[in-house]
Amino acid sequence: MAADILRMEFFLESGTLILVDGRTANARLLKAFLKRQWAYTHDRHSDIHLFELQEPPLGKINAKKLEFCLANAWLIDG
Repeated sequence: MAADILRMEFFLESGTLILVDGRTANARLLKAFLKRQWAYTHDRHSDIHLFELQEPPLGKINAKKLEFCLANAWLIDG
């Protein structure tokens, strides 16, 4: 998906995962300008950048989704 993540950031739910395949300059820009609590990792071998929004759930439905999808554990060690 091609989109301006910086403009959409405040609409994203806790647990959102952003994968940037290559495009290191774009990933560095995101890392510098994202405002919320994002965990970040870069797999240099595959040149993949991952960002995970690690914030408390927004409500009951978001909490249930995080429990179902992540079993109450983040994918990226923050």
